Amino acid sequence: MSRPRRGARVLLYLLFVNLACSSCSHWRRQWIDPTLVVERDHPTRLRATLLDGSRVEVRNPAVPGDSLVGFPMDNREGGASVKPLAVALRDLDYVEARRSRSAPAVLFFGLVVPFALGTAIALTWR
Repeated sequence: MSRPRRGARVLLYLLFVNLACSSCSHWRRQWIDPTLVVERDHPTRLRATLLDGSRVEVRNPAVPGDSLVGFPMDNREGGASVKPLAVALRDLDYVEARRSRSAPAVLFFGLVVPFALGTAIALTWR
């Protein structure tokens, strides 16, 4: 294998490893009242940690009165249950909302990918 082709192959492998390891969304702990989180952000999914340490993930959360209400997620299949779940706000330790970070993906696909492809083409150019 010639030297330029090997460099291009290494760059291509690094590109695939970076894509596989990067994540565009994550759970982020909210340090404010769950009522404010629901009213301000309108999340479609919310993960609540109770005072006893157990966790529940709810879809379409709402806070009518003094309870967090939503449809519990079935972790095995990822679907929502039909029966709604209500948890008293006083029983919550904290909530986590799903956040997405688009800036790293935009920078990666807008700058790094074209640079890597340009370098790979330059290394294999004859």
